[in-house]
Amino acid sequence: MKQKFAALFCASLWLGVAPAQTIDDGIMMGKRLMCAGYMFGHDSWGHYWEGSRHRNNGNIGTLRTQSHQLFANYGLSSKLNVIAHAPHVQTEATQGVLAGMRGWQDATIAVKYKFFEAPVKKVGSFRAIAVVSGAAPMTNYTPDFLPLSIGLASRRVSARLTGHVRTRRGWFVNLSPSYTWRDGVQLDRPFFYTNGRLTFSDRVEMPRVFDYAASAGLIRGEMVLSASYSEQRTLGGGDIRRQDMPFVSNRMNFSRVGGWAKIPLPKQQALSIVAGFSYVVKGRNVGQSTTVTAGMMVLFNLPGGKKN
Repeated sequence: MKQKFAALFCASLWLGVAPAQTIDDGIMMGKRLMCAGYMFGHDSWGHYWEGSRHRNNGNIGTLRTQSHQLFANYGLSSKLNVIAHAPHVQTEATQGVLAGMRGWQDATIAVKYKFFEAPVKKVGSFRAIAVVSGAAPMTNYTPDFLPLSIGLASRRVSARLTGHVRTRRGWFVNLSPSYTWRDGVQLDRPFFYTNGRLTFSDRVEMPRVFDYAASAGLIRGEMVLSASYSEQRTLGGGDIRRQDMPFVSNRMNFSRVGGWAKIPLPKQQALSIVAGFSYVVKGRNVGQSTTVTAGMMVLFNLPGGKKN
């Protein structure tokens, strides 16, 4: 599957348990503030959904994916942030003869704009945030080797809206839906078979994707604690054929729970430890994956910067 049967891998790596001030949360960096850091991720699954059928596969055993991700978020103003991240991914199977893959996956750049904020009587405040992001492969890796491919090799553009309510004591709730347009993928073969149809072409049209994430937690100073639930729905695509490998345009749906924490070091508030966990509880053509991440981030207060 993804991310990963490759698509689920990507979502697990940077949506389910990502560092603070990310694309789908309600936190904004202040003007001329920047946070940057490194995250290590480990994702594994031994069971997956072949369409709606829950099964395992002795040809791969357990699929393991490790990622090393560099990320940064810069506040152009208190209302406008720019976010970038780049992951290096490695896959391996514990059984069978299929070799894993490794390499730089897809670079993502996002613009995050807070277009509305207002106090909520006797509660705290509400803010609305719009995000436009784009991603593209950094290397010429092949997507046609799922579930061991490191990604889907599809260029994509996403539009997201996030509503964020925060109380005066720091408790918060987020709701963040998103819609993603995906470009076609080029294969290293002149034909393919999927969704009951044989096509004589090396280009695969990729279905669009809708997802949403809901989260709740606590913000106290530089400390952030959050629990989340997210779903992805692929708007098209077929199921994995019985006893066959996944295909890049398969319908990849999942429901996932998770949580993450950002804890500043004592007397070093600019330096924080970040850790997270997520688990796929239900899916279609995806692995039932468990993802654990850990890393560090540094907050830089550039000349003229101020907290938001």
